[in-house]
Amino acid sequence: MSSLRKAPVKAADAANTTATGVLTGKPDSRIASQGFSQGMSGGSTPSLVEIGRLMADKATVNSNGGLVSAAVTTFGNTMGSAIAKGIQSVFSGCSNCKILTTGDIEARNRPTKSSGEVFSMILANSSLDYFFPKTDAIGIFAWDGAGQAGSSGKVFAVSSDGSSSGMLGLARRTQASPADLEFSVPRPGWHHIDQALRAMSEIEPGNPEIPIRHPGKSNLAYASLADLTIISATFMWPDT
Repeated sequence: MSSLRKAPVKAADAANTTATGVLTGKPDSRIASQGFSQGMSGGSTPSLVEIGRLMADKATVNSNGGLVSAAVTTFGNTMGSAIAKGIQSVFSGCSNCKILTTGDIEARNRPTKSSGEVFSMILANSSLDYFFPKTDAIGIFAWDGAGQAGSSGKVFAVSSDGSSSGMLGLARRTQASPADLEFSVPRPGWHHIDQALRAMSEIEPGNPEIPIRHPGKSNLAYASLADLTIISATFMWPDT
Protein backbone atom coordinates (compact mmCIF):
# COMPACT_ATOMS: atom_id res chain seq x y z
CA MET A 1 0.00 0.00 0.00
CA SER A 2 1.28 3.51 -0.79
CA SER A 3 2.62 5.28 2.29
CA LEU A 4 0.37 8.22 1.38
CA ARG A 5 -2.73 6.02 1.66
CA LYS A 6 -1.98 4.06 4.83
CA ALA A 7 -2.95 6.74 7.34
CA PRO A 8 -6.21 7.88 5.63
CA VAL A 9 -7.41 4.29 5.06
CA LYS A 10 -6.55 3.37 8.66
CA ALA A 11 -8.39 6.44 9.95
CA ALA A 12 -11.43 5.64 7.82
CA ASP A 13 -11.47 2.09 9.13
CA ALA A 14 -11.23 3.31 12.75
CA ALA A 15 -14.20 5.59 12.12
CA ASN A 16 -16.17 2.69 10.61
CA THR A 17 -16.10 4.50 7.25
CA THR A 18 -15.53 2.74 3.93
CA ALA A 19 -12.78 4.07 1.67
CA THR A 20 -12.87 3.74 -2.12
CA GLY A 21 -10.10 4.48 -4.61
CA VAL A 22 -9.47 5.96 -8.04
CA LEU A 23 -6.80 4.70 -10.45
CA THR A 24 -4.57 1.72 -9.90
CA GLY A 25 -2.44 -0.45 -12.13
CA LYS A 26 -4.64 -3.50 -12.41
CA PRO A 27 -8.30 -3.70 -11.33
CA ASP A 28 -9.40 -7.08 -10.00
CA SER A 29 -13.05 -7.61 -9.08
CA ARG A 30 -12.27 -11.05 -7.59
CA ILE A 31 -10.76 -9.61 -4.41
CA ALA A 32 -12.31 -7.40 -1.72
CA SER A 33 -10.15 -4.33 -2.46
CA GLN A 34 -10.63 -4.80 -6.24
CA GLY A 35 -6.91 -4.24 -6.76
CA PHE A 36 -6.75 -0.99 -4.80
CA SER A 37 -4.96 -0.52 -1.49
CA GLN A 38 -5.73 -3.07 1.20
CA GLY A 39 -8.66 -1.94 3.30
CA MET A 40 -10.44 -0.12 0.48
CA SER A 41 -13.80 -1.24 -0.85
CA GLY A 42 -13.23 -1.10 -4.58
CA GLY A 43 -12.89 1.90 -6.82
CA SER A 44 -12.67 3.03 -10.43
CA THR A 45 -9.84 2.67 -12.92
CA PRO A 46 -8.87 1.59 -16.42
CA SER A 47 -6.56 -1.41 -16.54
CA LEU A 48 -3.18 0.18 -17.14
CA VAL A 49 -1.77 -3.28 -17.79
CA GLU A 50 -4.31 -3.61 -20.61
CA ILE A 51 -3.34 -0.18 -21.95
CA GLY A 52 0.25 -1.44 -22.11
CA ARG A 53 -0.86 -4.59 -23.92
CA LEU A 54 -2.81 -2.56 -26.46
CA MET A 55 0.18 -0.27 -27.05
CA ALA A 56 2.35 -3.31 -27.82
CA ASP A 57 -0.40 -4.93 -29.91
CA LYS A 58 -0.72 -1.77 -31.99
CA ALA A 59 3.00 -1.81 -32.76
CA THR A 60 2.96 -5.45 -33.79
CA VAL A 61 -0.06 -4.94 -36.05
CA ASN A 62 1.43 -1.76 -37.50
CA SER A 63 4.64 -3.63 -38.37
CA ASN A 64 2.65 -6.25 -40.33
CA GLY A 65 4.23 -9.05 -38.33
CA GLY A 66 7.76 -7.75 -38.85
CA LEU A 67 10.44 -7.00 -36.30
CA VAL A 68 9.48 -4.64 -33.45
CA SER A 69 12.47 -3.31 -31.55
CA ALA A 70 11.25 -0.92 -28.90
CA ALA A 71 12.22 1.48 -26.14
CA VAL A 72 9.98 2.15 -23.15
CA THR A 73 10.06 5.57 -21.51
CA THR A 74 8.28 5.88 -18.20
CA PHE A 75 8.88 7.03 -14.67
CA GLY A 76 9.14 4.91 -11.59
CA ASN A 77 5.70 4.65 -10.03
CA THR A 78 3.15 1.86 -9.87
CA MET A 79 1.15 3.21 -12.81
CA GLY A 80 4.15 3.37 -15.13
CA SER A 81 5.18 -0.10 -14.01
CA ALA A 82 1.70 -1.45 -14.84
CA ILE A 83 1.90 -0.14 -18.42
CA ALA A 84 5.41 -1.56 -18.83
CA LYS A 85 4.14 -4.92 -17.51
CA GLY A 86 1.42 -4.96 -20.17
CA ILE A 87 3.93 -4.23 -22.95
CA GLN A 88 6.23 -6.97 -21.72
CA SER A 89 3.36 -9.50 -21.56
CA VAL A 90 2.80 -9.09 -25.31
CA PHE A 91 6.48 -9.07 -26.23
CA SER A 92 7.17 -12.21 -24.20
CA GLY A 93 4.97 -14.14 -26.63
CA CYS A 94 6.29 -12.47 -29.80
CA SER A 95 9.48 -13.90 -31.28
CA ASN A 96 9.95 -10.78 -33.44
CA CYS A 97 9.54 -8.31 -30.58
CA LYS A 98 12.23 -6.97 -28.27
CA ILE A 99 12.48 -4.23 -25.67
CA LEU A 100 15.98 -2.97 -26.39
CA THR A 101 16.15 -0.30 -23.70
CA THR A 102 14.12 1.51 -21.05
CA GLY A 103 14.37 4.93 -19.47
CA ASP A 104 12.76 6.57 -16.46
CA ILE A 105 11.73 10.20 -16.94
CA GLU A 106 10.15 11.83 -13.91
CA ALA A 107 7.17 14.10 -14.55
CA ARG A 108 9.02 17.30 -13.64
CA ASN A 109 11.81 16.46 -16.13
CA ARG A 110 9.68 15.60 -19.16
CA PRO A 111 10.09 18.96 -20.97
CA THR A 112 13.88 19.09 -20.53
CA LYS A 113 15.05 15.46 -20.63
CA SER A 114 12.70 13.53 -22.93
CA SER A 115 14.28 14.67 -26.21
CA GLY A 116 17.81 13.85 -25.08
CA GLU A 117 16.74 10.50 -23.63
CA VAL A 118 15.20 9.32 -26.89
CA PHE A 119 18.07 10.77 -28.95
CA SER A 120 20.52 8.71 -26.88
CA MET A 121 18.35 5.59 -27.09
CA ILE A 122 18.27 5.75 -30.89
CA LEU A 123 22.00 6.38 -31.23
CA ALA A 124 22.77 3.44 -28.92
CA ASN A 125 20.29 1.09 -30.65
CA SER A 126 20.40 1.39 -34.43
CA SER A 127 17.58 -1.14 -34.93
CA LEU A 128 15.13 0.69 -32.64
CA ASP A 129 11.90 1.36 -34.54
CA TYR A 130 9.27 1.96 -31.83
CA PHE A 131 9.16 3.77 -28.57
CA PHE A 132 6.42 3.59 -25.96
CA PRO A 133 6.10 6.79 -23.91
CA LYS A 134 4.15 6.13 -20.73
CA THR A 135 2.34 9.40 -21.34
CA ASP A 136 1.98 11.31 -24.57
CA ALA A 137 3.27 14.40 -22.80
CA ILE A 138 6.61 12.56 -22.78
CA GLY A 139 6.01 11.52 -26.38
CA ILE A 140 5.69 14.97 -27.90
CA PHE A 141 9.01 16.07 -26.38
CA ALA A 142 10.62 12.75 -27.21
CA TRP A 143 9.53 13.05 -30.83
CA ASP A 144 11.93 15.97 -31.18
CA GLY A 145 14.72 13.64 -30.07
CA ALA A 146 13.85 11.23 -32.87
CA GLY A 147 14.12 14.10 -35.35
CA GLN A 148 17.50 15.13 -33.96
CA ALA A 149 18.70 11.55 -34.41
CA GLY A 150 17.61 11.60 -38.07
CA SER A 151 14.94 8.96 -37.44
CA SER A 152 11.78 10.81 -38.42
CA GLY A 153 9.69 8.38 -40.46
CA LYS A 154 11.75 5.44 -39.17
CA VAL A 155 10.85 5.41 -35.48
CA PHE A 156 7.21 5.37 -34.39
CA ALA A 157 5.59 6.25 -31.08
CA VAL A 158 2.64 4.43 -29.51
CA SER A 159 1.72 6.30 -26.36
CA SER A 160 -0.98 6.53 -23.72
CA ASP A 161 -2.88 9.24 -21.80
CA GLY A 162 -4.45 11.14 -24.74
CA SER A 163 -3.75 14.55 -23.18
CA SER A 164 -1.37 16.12 -25.70
CA SER A 165 -2.83 17.82 -28.75
CA GLY A 166 0.62 17.43 -30.31
CA MET A 167 0.62 13.63 -30.12
CA LEU A 168 -3.06 13.44 -31.03
CA GLY A 169 -2.25 15.64 -34.03
CA LEU A 170 0.56 13.31 -35.09
CA ALA A 171 -1.81 10.36 -34.78
CA ARG A 172 -4.39 12.15 -36.92
CA ARG A 173 -2.08 13.43 -39.66
CA THR A 174 0.65 10.82 -40.00
CA GLN A 175 1.74 7.28 -39.18
CA ALA A 176 4.39 8.68 -36.82
CA SER A 177 2.13 7.90 -33.88
CA PRO A 178 -0.17 4.99 -34.79
CA ALA A 179 -2.22 5.32 -31.59
CA ASP A 180 -2.50 7.19 -28.28
CA LEU A 181 -4.36 4.84 -25.92
CA GLU A 182 -6.37 6.57 -23.21
CA PHE A 183 -9.68 6.79 -21.38
CA SER A 184 -12.34 9.40 -20.68
CA VAL A 185 -10.92 11.40 -17.79
CA PRO A 186 -14.27 12.45 -16.24
CA ARG A 187 -15.48 8.85 -16.27
CA PRO A 188 -13.51 7.66 -13.20
CA GLY A 189 -15.12 10.51 -11.27
CA TRP A 190 -18.65 9.52 -12.28
CA HIS A 191 -17.87 5.85 -11.72
CA HIS A 192 -16.24 6.56 -8.36
CA ILE A 193 -19.35 8.35 -7.08
CA ASP A 194 -21.36 5.27 -8.01
CA GLN A 195 -18.92 3.07 -6.10
CA ALA A 196 -19.05 5.40 -3.07
CA LEU A 197 -22.87 5.40 -3.06
CA ARG A 198 -22.82 1.60 -3.21
CA ALA A 199 -20.51 1.51 -0.20
CA MET A 200 -22.69 3.94 1.77
CA SER A 201 -25.75 1.84 0.91
CA GLU A 202 -23.94 -1.34 1.98
CA ILE A 203 -24.20 -2.73 -1.55
CA GLU A 204 -21.41 -4.78 -3.10
CA PRO A 205 -19.11 -2.65 -5.28
CA GLY A 206 -19.61 -2.79 -9.03
CA ASN A 207 -17.08 -3.66 -11.73
CA PRO A 208 -14.05 -1.40 -11.02
CA GLU A 209 -12.86 -1.27 -14.63
CA ILE A 210 -13.67 1.61 -16.97
CA PRO A 211 -13.35 1.39 -20.78
CA ILE A 212 -10.21 2.23 -22.73
CA ARG A 213 -10.32 4.41 -25.86
CA HIS A 214 -8.15 4.05 -28.96
CA PRO A 215 -7.42 7.41 -30.63
CA GLY A 216 -5.73 6.81 -33.99
CA LYS A 217 -5.67 8.25 -37.49
CA SER A 218 -9.05 6.87 -38.58
CA ASN A 219 -11.14 7.91 -35.58
CA LEU A 220 -9.41 11.26 -35.02
CA ALA A 221 -10.15 12.48 -38.54
CA TYR A 222 -13.00 14.76 -37.48
CA ALA A 223 -12.29 15.12 -33.75
CA SER A 224 -11.64 18.46 -32.08
CA LEU A 225 -8.16 18.06 -30.62
CA ALA A 226 -8.66 21.19 -28.51
CA ASP A 227 -11.73 19.69 -26.87
CA LEU A 228 -10.01 16.36 -26.27
CA THR A 229 -7.01 18.07 -24.72
CA ILE A 230 -9.09 20.31 -22.46
CA ILE A 231 -10.93 17.27 -21.12
CA SER A 232 -7.78 15.20 -20.65
CA ALA A 233 -5.58 17.96 -19.22
CA THR A 234 -7.65 18.01 -16.04
CA PHE A 235 -5.95 14.76 -15.09
CA MET A 236 -2.40 14.46 -13.76
CA TRP A 237 -0.60 11.13 -13.32
CA PRO A 238 0.29 10.74 -9.64
CA ASP A 239 3.85 9.88 -8.63
CA THR A 240 2.82 7.26 -6.04
